[in-house]
Amino acid sequence: MVTVALPSKMSNSSGKKNKNDTSTPSSVSANAKANQRWSFIQSDLSSAVDTWKELEKADCGPSPEEKQLSEIKSIITQLKEKLEQF
Repeated sequence: MVTVALPSKMSNSSGKKNKNDTSTPSSVSANAKANQRWSFIQSDLSSAVDTWKELEKADCGPSPEEKQLSEIKSIITQLKEKLEQF
């Protein structure tokens, strides 16, 4: 009678890694990198939202370009009225 000792985990004969196997160091470091990237994205988005809120609060009326545009519109309106009188 011949006895054969089997390994505790059967390996994939094709050499491909099992997607569900998270015990390898490379997948652990990949998960850690993914978590680190995700936390960076979350903090970056939080910072962007905070900046957006500050800018909304600091909105103190029309910009210089908008002021200039309204002045030009009023000048054109005045010219139109003068031309109608002429």
